[in-house]
Amino acid sequence: MPSRATIWAGTFSASALGARLSEWVRRDLTGSTAWARHVCRALVQCAVPAALLVLLLPGPLGLRFGTAMLGVIVALYYSTTYLQQILTGRLVKHGWPADLGVVAKERREADVRRAADAAYAAAWRTPADGS
Repeated sequence: MPSRATIWAGTFSASALGARLSEWVRRDLTGSTAWARHVCRALVQCAVPAALLVLLLPGPLGLRFGTAMLGVIVALYYSTTYLQQILTGRLVKHGWPADLGVVAKERREADVRRAADAAYAAAWRTPADGS
């Protein structure tokens, strides 16, 4: 079993984690919090370049922080814009079908939709309506 540090580094660098962790990767990439985990991974990946910009660029400190923050914002924008493609690529890299994430999301959304429809029917439909 790989160490926690190896798993952490592999997770945040988006490298393949091996067959032993394949099920964990599936849950990580198809769960309801996959987007939040993805944003955290993107922030960790941006931290070192942002820190280097602040430390190594010449000029006023405010300008250096602003430059680093704009870089992080652009990186997060593109990372979240292509969220589904990135998650799909990671699923395929670990041997899962490419549409697994989409299917899991549609299943969750269908459950929410059914619950909302049932709540609506209970609140607004009466037996006299015949529906």
